[in-house]
Order: sequence, then structure tokens, then C-alpha cells
Amino acid sequence: MLTRDELQDRLLDFVRSELVSADLSERIAPATRLFEERLVDSLKILELIAFLESETGQRIPDAQVVLANFRTIETMARVFSTGVNGRQRRPRRSRGARAVRHHFEPSVVLSEAGATPNADGGLDLNGPALSLAKYLDSQATAWAREMGAVEEVFADTIAVSTL
Repeated sequence: MLTRDELQDRLLDFVRSELVSADLSERIAPATRLFEERLVDSLKILELIAFLESETGQRIPDAQVVLANFRTIETMARVFSTGVNGRQRRPRRSRGARAVRHHFEPSVVLSEAGATPNADGGLDLNGPALSLAKYLDSQATAWAREMGAVEEVFADTIAVSTL
């Protein structure tokens, strides 16, 4: 069982060594706002969640993956560490969210949900897959607006061959 301080130290080391470039690592402190300072993005948060789950030995339910629980290293250590009495603090949940556990094969689920590979190596979305993509985009946009970001519009996709 990790204490708050132990988890905070491990998180700090992980963020400094794995998530940010060497020139930025020393400016990372427990109170650094990781998203507002653009140090963690939508891909790096997945690595951070996997690290937290590995360190704590507990799965983080999707409903608890909210900005309020991941804003700083200090916050993550407080929310996801085990307290002195052996009980974990209750993380914030998104409004209206329920904890649901699923075991699935991603390629089958994607296909059934309306995500099909295209000739450029990407995915064409329709039905539930398109709805999910739109929902996730709206959530990310809302978080960005909360932090004062200005929305910009670019081409929807870039062919894999171009990349």
C-alpha cells in the first residue's frame, strides 16, 4: 500500500522521466498544472493512468478519469493513494457516470460499433463509433475552454501516407 508521499514521489519521477522532455523535467513540481501548462496531452494521460493503475494495483474506472483528479501530481497522489487507515480516498466521478466493467476484444468491438479500416490506414466512423468520437471531442473541447484555450479548426484527417 502506497502512502500519499510515496505515490507522489513515484508520479513525479515518472512524469519527469517518461512524459516530458529532458529540458522540461526539472521544472515539474508536485503542484505543476500538467494540462494547463501543456505538459500532458490526451495520449500521455493514458500512460499516466496505466502507471497509476500499476503503482496502486487498482483499476481506475472511466468515471474517475476527470480533469479534477489529474490536474497536478499532488492531486493524483492525494486522490489515488491509500490513506493511513488503509482506505483509499474516494476520487471524483463525472456527473451521471456509473462504474461499468467490460472485457472485450478491441477489434471486434470497433467493427461492431461502426469503425472500419479505410485504404489510407485510418478508420471510417459511423453509428456508435462516430457518436463516441463526437462525445470525446466535445469533452476535450470543454476541458480546453475551462482552461482558457482558443479553438482552432484544421483539416479533419491526414492520410497515413502523408504522415
